[in-house]
Amino acid sequence: MRNKRNRRLLSILLTLSLLVTLLVPMVGPASASVTYGVLNAPTIQTNTNNAALGTISITEDSAGSLKAGDVLTIDLPTNVTFTGVTQPEIVAGAPTGASCLTVSVPAVVGGNANGLAVANIASAVINAGRNSLNITLGGPGLPNVANKGYIYLYYNNVNVGAVNGTVDVVLSSPPGSGFSNGKVSIAATSSGATQLTVRDATKAISSNGTDTLDDIILTEKVIGTLQPNAAPYVNGNNYVKIAAPNGFTWNTAGAPAMSINYQWGFNGTAAVVGGAISVGNDANGKSCLWLPIPAATTSVTGIGRITISNARFTVDESVAKYGDISVRISGSNTNNNVTQEDVVVGVYAESGVTIEGKTTKDIKSGKKTQDIGEFYLTEKLAGSLVNGRTVVLTLPEGAKWSNYTGPAVGTIPVNPFSIVQDSGSATLAYVGAVGTDGRSVKYTVTTGTATKFRFRNGQVDTAPDFTGDLKITVSGTAGATGEVTVAKCANTVSMSADGALKEVKIGVQAQEIGDIIIKENVTEAIKGSNNTIVLNCGPITGAVWANIPTVTVTEGDLVIDQAAVTGTNNRALTIPVKSSSSKPATIKVSGGKVTLDRTVPEGDFKINLAAASTAVVDAQVAPTITTLFPQVGNVTGIVAAKVVTPAPGETQYTSVFKIGDSKFTMNGVEKTMDVAPYVKNDRTYLPIRYVAQALGVADSNIMWNEADQSVVLIKGDRVVKVTIGSVTMMINGVAFTMDVAPEIVDPGRTMLPLRWVAQALGASVNWDDATQTVTVK
Repeated sequence: MRNKRNRRLLSILLTLSLLVTLLVPMVGPASASVTYGVLNAPTIQTNTNNAALGTISITEDSAGSLKAGDVLTIDLPTNVTFTGVTQPEIVAGAPTGASCLTVSVPAVVGGNANGLAVANIASAVINAGRNSLNITLGGPGLPNVANKGYIYLYYNNVNVGAVNGTVDVVLSSPPGSGFSNGKVSIAATSSGATQLTVRDATKAISSNGTDTLDDIILTEKVIGTLQPNAAPYVNGNNYVKIAAPNGFTWNTAGAPAMSINYQWGFNGTAAVVGGAISVGNDANGKSCLWLPIPAATTSVTGIGRITISNARFTVDESVAKYGDISVRISGSNTNNNVTQEDVVVGVYAESGVTIEGKTTKDIKSGKKTQDIGEFYLTEKLAGSLVNGRTVVLTLPEGAKWSNYTGPAVGTIPVNPFSIVQDSGSATLAYVGAVGTDGRSVKYTVTTGTATKFRFRNGQVDTAPDFTGDLKITVSGTAGATGEVTVAKCANTVSMSADGALKEVKIGVQAQEIGDIIIKENVTEAIKGSNNTIVLNCGPITGAVWANIPTVTVTEGDLVIDQAAVTGTNNRALTIPVKSSSSKPATIKVSGGKVTLDRTVPEGDFKINLAAASTAVVDAQVAPTITTLFPQVGNVTGIVAAKVVTPAPGETQYTSVFKIGDSKFTMNGVEKTMDVAPYVKNDRTYLPIRYVAQALGVADSNIMWNEADQSVVLIKGDRVVKVTIGSVTMMINGVAFTMDVAPEIVDPGRTMLPLRWVAQALGASVNWDDATQTVTVK
């Protein structure tokens, strides 16, 4: 029982002993706890003497950390030493300037009493090598457990040699000292001491001698780089010069006067204006601005800046080069730390306007209200756009401005663009449409300073068949000409033939053509909701669909109403679309058959996606695309077959006609007409049937249309149509203008101008004035 009590007592004693061991450090002296900081760290030039560097702050983390006898050593880096031979001054306030280093112990810091006093700095000594400082604490009241202590070290005058980057000092103390070990940067070094800039180096000037440059600004990167100089400044000691390029001479005359203003660290220095800026040539014959520097900046004032306003040149047009104006700044002697550099201060330009694209957009054929890219219209000089004159912007064929009211009204009531002045003060006032086709708009100019106009937020409508670059042509009377691409247009759908082309014959019914593939190039290019796809068969006349082909969707989830497809015995095959596809769809039209009459020419037989296809071409908002572009019949098309058999019975003849004689010969055989040829307006007229026979056209390919008083002649792959009283002749659907018109004469005979029609059908015509005969081959 007693042993058990003894063991329990021993256990308690061991536990108490451990607790005492843990508690002992808590009542002993506090460990080193001091924080170092830097109030400022200026940028200085390397290899600089008498430089003012930053100020180091020493702060107790907790009151009572520092005690009498504590020592702190502060070492400067290699190539950095204290100036002169003086020892540090110890003060309670700001530096007096009497020493290279100041140890300041202010009585109050941030409203709080300082736990240290001047009397507590027992010594502050710079070593013989002038690169290390030792501070020892002493005096009454240490440690001060009531208030934290503060010490400030001002590096007033220091010689800085070849140091790259920062000037770092190392702070160290022996074991047991209340001071911590550490390192701080009290300055940064730079090889470039100044920087010359211009507010707007793109400002253009002419050779008139009155245009001014924007402000030229010389800024110190290092305090004290710019040193005082005195007149005469031209080629004098300690100069700072800005040399102009060949062909440019600085010009201090004129209004407003050129001025030089001293700012930042130079504040308080009187500005020097006008003639006080010296202008003259240097030893190289360059025209120079020679800058007066009245005083040097200091660590107290901070870096300085000099602004030169209203600078201008006299320009020798025979020497000066158009483009950037680059000047060179340099200095000498005490100002040799000025960074020598070439700087563009402006642009020498002749009057003119540039047109430049900023962005381009992707747009689609047959669509309304499409955004186009932005572009710039920039004056090289003020007044390049002539005051009161006009600027006209014109779209290509196949595009119209989106706020065009349509051909019925023909106006563009609202400016198609938002126009922003990125620079300058000239303005463009919107006038309205030029013409009635919706392609051109006009603006009038009010001049100001040279202006860069940015045209944005433009919108256009495109024709069903328009593809490629959308270029705006700039014209007008103000002096702006050129063009700029603002969009690239592509079809939303494409067509292709599936398999080898089949042959079809004239005058044969229900002939099979190849399969047709219609493919969306983008999702939902084909719209649903009761819209339709229309496939036109062959030329304008002469061919029709003989059946209803099979229409299937091979890719995507487009829904076609096959049961509602129409078009038998009709030129147009109409395919209703119930709903659009969630991804690009492909449609296959297979088993199609066509019937061709005898008017269809030999060659390619096309199937066209018609502009009337509301599933592809915008038709929901008036004016619709087909209203805006009525002359465009198709979006795209393919060759679906080859017409290989010509109409039968066409034979080549040689015929000779004589003016005033009803008899003629055909391949040497004499024949008689019921109306004699005659000459009118230097053109030979013949009756229609004999013209056709003379040209080898079969009777079955001569068609008279009483309704519109027209004649159609078909020979091989040529289809020629002429109309009584009209000088327009159609050849395979293309209009040509004749200098005479067909006419009807007694007794009701249709007379055609022989040479025009013969040449249209590929025949040659020879006239013999001596015999008054014409030969047709």
